[in-house]
Amino acid sequence: MTVVDTLHTQLAPVRRALGEDAERRATELLDEARSRADATVAKAQAESDQVVARARARAVATAQAQREQARAAARREVHRETLTAESAVQREIVAAVVAAAEEMAGDPRYPRLLDGLEARARDQLGPDAVVVRDPGSRPGVVATAGGRRVDYRLAALARRALEAQGDLLARVLEPAP
Repeated sequence: MTVVDTLHTQLAPVRRALGEDAERRATELLDEARSRADATVAKAQAESDQVVARARARAVATAQAQREQARAAARREVHRETLTAESAVQREIVAAVVAAAEEMAGDPRYPRLLDGLEARARDQLGPDAVVVRDPGSRPGVVATAGGRRVDYRLAALARRALEAQGDLLARVLEPAP
């Protein structure tokens, strides 16, 4: 047996022990690496779950905000359409009342009405008031004195009568309870 063979034989238990130690250490390192990898994956999964949860919450909040904006826009549109319709109805009512008032010019009592309107204008403006009957072919009276003027045309009287009713038109146009 040669020195190398002898050394080889004598070192065999050391080599085996080193091999076993290396294998054990490799297993430990591998287990430790797997444990760290599992922890990293678990942490990444938890962070991912949090990101997804926050994204869902933002999406729900955004959707809710968009729904609220759409509802508000719809309410504004309904309100605008309601106001437009009410305004149209009010214009129609005013036009009908004015037309009905102007039809009084065809009544046989109309000359007496003009006399009464002229007298009222002179009471307000004085006896020197300039009174014009049926100005511009509009039934009624317009009178001026100095810088003052009164308009007793039937259309103007009808409009003022409607205005004097305050919110009568608004109450008429209110939806029934």
